Amino acid sequence: TAFPGSSNPDKGRIRYANQFVAAINKQEQISGLLSELKFINRLSDRGTKIALTEAGWTFSLLRNPILDDRDENPSDRFSEEETNFLLDHIMKAVPVERFAYTTILQAISKGHDAPDKLHTALASLERDSGQGSTSFFANQRSGAISRMADLDLLTRDRDGVRVTYV
Repeated sequence: TAFPGSSNPDKGRIRYANQFVAAINKQEQISGLLSELKFINRLSDRGTKIALTEAGWTFSLLRNPILDDRDENPSDRFSEEETNFLLDHIMKAVPVERFAYTTILQAISKGHDAPDKLHTALASLERDSGQGSTSFFANQRSGAISRMADLDLLTRDRDGVRVTYV
């Protein structure tokens, strides 16, 4: 879904690279998932060269079932070692991600276990932050839930078009 049709294929590739690898804005701030997870950083205060951090390097050396195993249909996206490393790293070094996971899990445990219920439970955070828009927070929530599912912190129970988070 990240890559649009043949009319402008570069648009999707650029969006994917900016979101999942890195982008540097006009204020020379780095963004993207690898940066948010503190797996990459700029080599100097003023420049476009980036490199893996110690945590990024350590993670890159771990076995991954998709990249390293010969199984054509792996059941997991991460090895147990990768999952443990990511969870430990997030708990220690990525407070924004830790906050998102904790807040979502607490809401689910209180019965806000469907997308609309979870949205309602998290709506006060949107209002209190004074930043972004409802669509911004919906994208952030959706991304956090997907990452949490990849880390086996929650599952999506589907019944037709209805989804429940467990």
